[in-house]
Amino acid sequence: MKLWVILFLFISGLSWSQDQPTIYLYANGDTSVIVYPWKEHRRAIVLYDLKGKQTFELEDVRLSYTVWNKLSFHPNGAVKKIEQHSNPGASLYSYKSTMTFDTLNNPLTKRDEKFPSDLQDLEKSNTWFWNSKQKNWVPQETMECQPVKP
Repeated sequence: MKLWVILFLFISGLSWSQDQPTIYLYANGDTSVIVYPWKEHRRAIVLYDLKGKQTFELEDVRLSYTVWNKLSFHPNGAVKKIEQHSNPGASLYSYKSTMTFDTLNNPLTKRDEKFPSDLQDLEKSNTWFWNSKQKNWVPQETMECQPVKP
Protein backbone atom coordinates (compact mmCIF):
# COMPACT_ATOMS: atom_id res chain seq x y z
CA MET A 1 0.00 0.00 0.00
CA LYS A 2 2.76 2.47 0.95
CA LEU A 3 4.56 1.75 -2.30
CA TRP A 4 1.45 2.67 -4.30
CA VAL A 5 1.04 5.95 -2.41
CA ILE A 6 4.68 6.87 -3.01
CA LEU A 7 4.39 5.88 -6.67
CA PHE A 8 1.21 7.97 -7.07
CA LEU A 9 2.87 11.01 -5.46
CA PHE A 10 5.93 10.62 -7.68
CA ILE A 11 3.93 10.25 -10.90
CA SER A 12 1.50 13.07 -10.10
CA GLY A 13 4.25 15.46 -9.02
CA LEU A 14 2.67 15.97 -5.60
CA SER A 15 4.68 16.10 -2.41
CA TRP A 16 3.88 14.67 1.01
CA SER A 17 2.96 18.10 2.28
CA GLN A 18 2.14 21.15 0.22
CA ASP A 19 2.67 23.25 3.35
CA GLN A 20 6.44 23.19 2.90
CA PRO A 21 8.31 25.97 1.06
CA THR A 22 10.47 25.27 -1.98
CA ILE A 23 14.04 26.38 -1.33
CA TYR A 24 16.58 27.12 -4.06
CA LEU A 25 20.24 27.24 -3.04
CA TYR A 26 23.39 29.01 -4.15
CA ALA A 27 26.21 26.74 -5.32
CA ASN A 28 27.79 27.08 -1.85
CA GLY A 29 24.63 25.75 -0.15
CA ASP A 30 23.22 29.06 1.18
CA THR A 31 19.57 29.96 0.55
CA SER A 32 19.02 31.90 -2.67
CA VAL A 33 15.20 31.83 -3.03
CA ILE A 34 12.29 30.62 -0.92
CA VAL A 35 8.94 30.03 -2.63
CA TYR A 36 6.39 29.80 0.15
CA PRO A 37 3.30 27.59 -0.08
CA TRP A 38 -0.02 28.90 -1.34
CA LYS A 39 -2.12 30.63 1.31
CA GLU A 40 -5.46 32.20 0.46
CA HIS A 41 -4.63 32.04 -3.26
CA ARG A 42 -1.26 33.81 -2.86
CA ARG A 43 2.31 32.69 -2.41
CA ALA A 44 5.37 34.78 -1.67
CA ILE A 45 8.70 34.47 -3.47
CA VAL A 46 11.63 35.90 -1.50
CA LEU A 47 15.19 36.37 -2.79
CA TYR A 48 18.26 36.49 -0.53
CA ASP A 49 21.89 37.50 -0.99
CA LEU A 50 24.82 35.33 0.10
CA LYS A 51 24.73 36.81 3.62
CA GLY A 52 21.07 35.84 4.10
CA LYS A 53 19.73 39.39 3.70
CA GLN A 54 16.44 39.72 1.79
CA THR A 55 16.98 41.55 -1.50
CA PHE A 56 13.60 41.30 -3.25
CA GLU A 57 10.09 39.94 -2.76
CA LEU A 58 7.16 39.30 -5.07
CA GLU A 59 4.15 37.00 -5.18
CA ASP A 60 2.07 34.70 -7.34
CA VAL A 61 -1.68 35.33 -7.18
CA ARG A 62 -4.74 33.27 -8.18
CA LEU A 63 -7.81 35.41 -7.54
CA SER A 64 -10.10 37.28 -9.93
CA TYR A 65 -6.81 38.24 -11.56
CA THR A 66 -3.67 36.16 -12.05
CA VAL A 67 0.02 36.90 -11.48
CA TRP A 68 2.65 34.23 -12.01
CA ASN A 69 6.43 34.33 -12.11
CA LYS A 70 8.97 32.26 -14.03
CA LEU A 71 12.46 32.23 -12.51
CA SER A 72 15.74 31.61 -14.40
CA PHE A 73 19.02 31.13 -12.55
CA HIS A 74 22.71 32.07 -12.84
CA PRO A 75 25.18 29.15 -12.64
CA ASN A 76 25.92 30.11 -8.99
CA GLY A 77 22.25 29.63 -8.01
CA ALA A 78 21.22 33.31 -7.91
CA VAL A 79 18.20 34.46 -9.89
CA LYS A 80 19.20 35.70 -13.33
CA LYS A 81 15.77 36.73 -14.63
CA ILE A 82 12.15 36.75 -13.55
CA GLU A 83 9.36 36.91 -16.10
CA GLN A 84 6.22 38.12 -14.35
CA HIS A 85 2.96 37.59 -16.24
CA SER A 86 -0.29 39.18 -15.15
CA ASN A 87 -3.85 39.09 -16.38
CA PRO A 88 -6.08 41.58 -14.56
CA GLY A 89 -9.31 39.58 -14.80
CA ALA A 90 -11.75 40.89 -17.38
CA SER A 91 -9.15 43.11 -19.04
CA LEU A 92 -8.53 43.00 -22.79
CA TYR A 93 -4.81 43.09 -22.08
CA SER A 94 -2.20 40.94 -20.44
CA TYR A 95 1.11 42.23 -19.10
CA LYS A 96 4.65 40.92 -18.90
CA SER A 97 7.50 42.34 -16.81
CA THR A 98 11.01 41.01 -17.31
CA MET A 99 13.33 41.70 -14.37
CA THR A 100 17.07 41.03 -14.35
CA PHE A 101 19.26 40.38 -11.31
CA ASP A 102 22.98 40.25 -10.54
CA THR A 103 24.75 37.19 -9.12
CA LEU A 104 23.79 38.20 -5.56
CA ASN A 105 20.02 38.47 -6.27
CA ASN A 106 20.07 42.27 -6.38
CA PRO A 107 17.54 43.69 -8.88
CA LEU A 108 19.00 45.53 -11.88
CA THR A 109 16.44 46.31 -14.58
CA LYS A 110 12.78 45.81 -15.39
CA ARG A 111 11.05 46.03 -18.76
CA ASP A 112 7.25 46.17 -19.00
CA GLU A 113 5.18 45.05 -21.98
CA LYS A 114 1.45 45.07 -22.68
CA PHE A 115 -0.22 42.61 -25.04
CA PRO A 116 -1.61 43.45 -27.49
CA SER A 117 0.45 46.62 -27.66
CA ASP A 118 -0.45 49.81 -29.45
CA LEU A 119 1.50 52.78 -30.81
CA GLN A 120 1.34 54.71 -27.53
CA ASP A 121 2.98 51.80 -25.73
CA LEU A 122 5.86 51.81 -28.21
CA GLU A 123 6.45 55.56 -27.80
CA LYS A 124 7.00 55.57 -24.04
CA SER A 125 9.96 54.11 -22.21
CA ASN A 126 9.20 50.73 -20.70
CA THR A 127 12.55 50.28 -18.97
CA TRP A 128 13.06 50.78 -15.24
CA PHE A 129 16.15 50.62 -13.02
CA TRP A 130 16.31 49.49 -9.40
CA ASN A 131 17.09 52.24 -6.88
CA SER A 132 18.96 50.29 -4.20
CA LYS A 133 18.75 53.11 -1.64
CA GLN A 134 14.97 53.61 -1.87
CA LYS A 135 14.25 49.96 -2.78
CA ASN A 136 11.99 50.79 -5.72
CA TRP A 137 11.92 50.87 -9.51
CA VAL A 138 12.62 54.21 -11.21
CA PRO A 139 11.88 54.86 -14.90
CA GLN A 140 14.64 55.29 -17.41
CA GLU A 141 14.86 58.93 -18.42
CA THR A 142 15.95 60.22 -21.79
CA MET A 143 18.55 62.96 -21.48
CA GLU A 144 18.67 65.64 -24.15
CA CYS A 145 22.15 66.96 -24.76
CA GLN A 146 23.38 70.03 -26.54
CA PRO A 147 25.28 69.33 -29.74
CA VAL A 148 29.02 69.49 -29.43
CA LYS A 149 30.59 72.30 -31.44
CA PRO A 150 33.95 71.55 -33.07
